[in-house]
Amino acid sequence: MRYLLLSNFYPPNGRGGYEQLCHEVAHALCARGHKIAVLTTRGGIDLPDDPVRVYRELKLEVNGGLLPTALRLAIDREKIARQNVAALDCIVADFEPDAALVWGMWNVSRNVPERSEKLLPTAYYFCDYWPTLPNAYIQRLREPARHAAASLPKKLLTRWFLPRLMAEPAPKLAFRNAACVSFATRDRLSQAGIIAEQTPVIYNGIDTTEFADVVSPAVEENSPIRLIYAGRLVPEKGVHTILEALVLVRECLSSPFELMIIGAGSADYEHQLRTFAATKSLPVTFAGFVPRPVLPEFLGRGHILVFPSQWEEPLSRAVFEGMAAGLAVVGTTTGGTGEVLVDGETGLTFDSGDAAGLAEQLVRLIVDESLRGKLAARGREIIFERFDIVRTVDGLESLLTTMTRSR
Repeated sequence: MRYLLLSNFYPPNGRGGYEQLCHEVAHALCARGHKIAVLTTRGGIDLPDDPVRVYRELKLEVNGGLLPTALRLAIDREKIARQNVAALDCIVADFEPDAALVWGMWNVSRNVPERSEKLLPTAYYFCDYWPTLPNAYIQRLREPARHAAASLPKKLLTRWFLPRLMAEPAPKLAFRNAACVSFATRDRLSQAGIIAEQTPVIYNGIDTTEFADVVSPAVEENSPIRLIYAGRLVPEKGVHTILEALVLVRECLSSPFELMIIGAGSADYEHQLRTFAATKSLPVTFAGFVPRPVLPEFLGRGHILVFPSQWEEPLSRAVFEGMAAGLAVVGTTTGGTGEVLVDGETGLTFDSGDAAGLAEQLVRLIVDESLRGKLAARGREIIFERFDIVRTVDGLESLLTTMTRSR
């Protein structure tokens, strides 16, 4: 079959695990004999021998600061929406897909999936909550100004454009043939009236073969316990909670420890983290962005993965990867995380933003080698049994096949 995947971002132009999952599923479907194309936004260079045909033709609604946003609102907004639809029309004519699978559409005009629904059978795989959000222009106008000098211009811009944007009718999307990445995601979208309560759940997965030979090392005498955070550096990920907790851990433990922070994101937030760590003399290393192929190796250097997210994670791949690498995981259970991270069984948990609670759980893991080993072993077992990407691809392939055959 010939399938077209629609995604706001696609590697190497990506923001997180959603786009990486799209990339992996696209290639897995190709390996099963399907012809796959991806329509996404501009940015990134594709390999000439890539079996997936990638069309980087879509334009984002908001791209840049206040001035570019103002210009798009005043001049280019409707033109960009028309160009996006025209790009979809051309690719459907060129590639001739049997069906489409829509991934993330945040910051892409909603008339793209609307047009897809009119042109061909269209399914949705929800790994975030984009259908519940207003368009990106409205979101940007509602955000506080990032700099004092922009405060007054933004107020004026918002006063003029926001009422007009709010009054515009949004494209009506049917969202038929949908699947969700977790039960928590399904509950949130069904409660918003977007999908049915019986919408199937197809769990996100990882390629466990990448972790088959990864083994978290034993802690040598007088050597530090190595903690790892892996993910985006933005406030809602809660990385600051780890640093606050480590101050408390140091007060009640003489055992050495160190933290490696893997990832990139907000420069301002990273600066805050670095400043706090330096001020408190915490043993923290900022590894920056780590390419996906070497991530298992980096994770395999640690003993404990800390997952402090404060937002409603649909289902975090970072938790999967930490468990698959044999690390004991301690984290929050916001969103769908609690469907894999179970306190006392596959890891330890704490409340979002609770540095004292995290410190208490870290102390337990640092001093109790038996507990650390038991949780790590069970977590790894669960990931290899239930959260391999083969199961994800099976579910999505079945969704597409059933939809296409019922035309």
